Amino acid sequence: MDKQIVKTAAREAHELARLEEDRAFQPAAYAVLFGRLLTLQLDANRDASSSHAKYVTAKPTVRSGRHAAKTGPLQRLRDLAEEGFFKTPRSLKDTLEELRQRGLSYDQAVAGKSLLRLVRERILRRTRRKEGGREFYSYTEW
Repeated sequence: MDKQIVKTAAREAHELARLEEDRAFQPAAYAVLFGRLLTLQLDANRDASSSHAKYVTAKPTVRSGRHAAKTGPLQRLRDLAEEGFFKTPRSLKDTLEELRQRGLSYDQAVAGKSLLRLVRERILRRTRRKEGGREFYSYTEW
């Protein structure tokens, strides 16, 4: 590894971390900035086609379809609906469990609001159910 690249990344990370007003966060900010700057500078150094560029930025993931660049909870729930997950009635708990199995963890309130948006967009239908003395909503396709 080139010592000059490391020194440059360390100096720039130090200067940027000093901008953080909370002194308790400065070491963490330095560590993150140093790692990113070092990676970017090493990539720029290796990239022969853009030798004039100081930093090389990563290309964003390109998705196709109606909701191309969206990856939040609302889009994840849309994906579940498109896959047929809501063909049978599903509770909020069932939905959160399915998302967790896919490696996605969302707060119950956030997922609930996203499901409500899908109901208002008429992608899903919401019905009130009663089981075991408690009421809850279940969501199904239209």
